[in-house]
Amino acid sequence: MLSRLSDYLKHNQLPKAQAWAAMAPPARLTDLALYNQNTNCLSPAAVAVNLYCKDGQWFFPLIRRNEDGLPHSGQMALPGGRIEPGESAIDAAIRECQEEIGLALRPTNVIGQLSPLPIPVSNFLVIPIVTTCSPPKAFIRQEREVAAIYEINLTELLAKDSKDSFLYQGTPTPCYRLAQQIVWGATAMILSELEYIWIRGQESCS
Repeated sequence: MLSRLSDYLKHNQLPKAQAWAAMAPPARLTDLALYNQNTNCLSPAAVAVNLYCKDGQWFFPLIRRNEDGLPHSGQMALPGGRIEPGESAIDAAIRECQEEIGLALRPTNVIGQLSPLPIPVSNFLVIPIVTTCSPPKAFIRQEREVAAIYEINLTELLAKDSKDSFLYQGTPTPCYRLAQQIVWGATAMILSELEYIWIRGQESCS
């Protein structure tokens, strides 16, 4: 299945807003249209969507960030962070995986990239890097930034009942419910594109 995903990422136009829309908070796509006109004002960052197969099923890790008072405090997220000077997006995603969850990856683990996503609230342009590895024996949590690590079954993400909504500042907001956690905002939008591509990849080979 990963070969299909890799082929799709290499040979197809990414769905971008078409996939993001399903999980975008209200008015977010309007904000994105403005930021897409000038992403130079945003700081580059990278996250890793790391897929691995265990007992015949696909998984990926999510983290819950510590309560630190910053814009994404306490939220569910993909491992990742700012791209440091001299780094590529791949370098940053690999480094952050090692630092935040103790997962050692190499550039050879990379199978593609999803659409760069502007995040106005924290002023980042996030580049999701899709990677794969053997099933981790254990994760090592970086206590300073990471409150918890969750192993998400891809089947759970793809299930129809994974999509829900919750009230954020009094407004109904789309979310996934994964591992009994609310996954919303930028992370949900990135996973929505992964879901879209995974399904389309299966359909193209059926």
